[in-house]
Amino acid sequence: MVLDNLGDVVMATSVLKPLRSFFPEAKIGIWTKAYAKDLFENHPDVDRVHLSDPFWDTAPGHPKGSLVSFINVLKEVRTCRYDVALVLNTEWRRSLACWLAGIKERIGYRRRKSRLFLTKSFEPSFPLKHVTNDHRNLIENWMGQEDSHQVWIPYINLSNENVSHGIQWIRERKLSPYPLVLFHPFSGDKEKNWPLSYWFDLIERLNKKKRDLRFVMICTAIENAKVREAMGEFPADLCQILVVPSKNLKGVISMSSLFVGGDSGPGHLAAALGKSTLSLFGPSDPIRYIPSGEGEHQVIQRYPLADLQGDEVEKTIMELVRH
Repeated sequence: MVLDNLGDVVMATSVLKPLRSFFPEAKIGIWTKAYAKDLFENHPDVDRVHLSDPFWDTAPGHPKGSLVSFINVLKEVRTCRYDVALVLNTEWRRSLACWLAGIKERIGYRRRKSRLFLTKSFEPSFPLKHVTNDHRNLIENWMGQEDSHQVWIPYINLSNENVSHGIQWIRERKLSPYPLVLFHPFSGDKEKNWPLSYWFDLIERLNKKKRDLRFVMICTAIENAKVREAMGEFPADLCQILVVPSKNLKGVISMSSLFVGGDSGPGHLAAALGKSTLSLFGPSDPIRYIPSGEGEHQVIQRYPLADLQGDEVEKTIMELVRH
């Protein structure tokens, strides 16, 4: 169970390959928020996906879920007769939901009042490391063994439809065959956002330095108005602004050479798709939350983020696109 926002859901995929290796005949399901459903389309290590928005929480751009809908999905989970629930990012309402779903063995950490509803609970290890390390420790503690042969990194697969959409998108915008830098300047927390005007200054600097690069800024429909307002006198032909529905996000990101953003879900998704990333962190702890995947991942941290100068970001991007 991972009833969290996009980045946390992506990081939770780090357990899927090891679980499939440990239990090759098992039916593996994932219980997550509805807006994350496209992450698991044809995922090789997921047999079932249960989608419900918690009635006590929101997802970015979405209201709280309804109690009735949550109960209906709880009943759906119950009919699947799961033997074990791994309650990632443990919290008492999630643990209680797994108990109400009739899952006999419920595994999680002793935090956020969860212990009462878990059959096996473990103390988090300190000092805190990456979130994926939390997930690994939880499973190894439950199994009573460590396995150094497993690779515990997030992984999101691409369907044929994702790839086709990405290729079509590149062709329509005449971005091929140039290296593409994808920018995502938003997150759910204003303190995690580098000022929008800095992004446009950065793009102008990069264009002067390396003219074979192409730039696209992705955003939601709500964020698009903020982007257009912040552009000012910025030359519109230097960077395409793209409103991306969640169902198309994987395909678009898969076409990039480098993803640059803040501490937000799309950066974690890019890393899980094997893309190199540069993340601009403000108050977040990069030890815990740096994107993880097969590419190269860099973080620059300043707090407040407005103190971060564009020349440092420019230099890191240039180093990454040369690799």
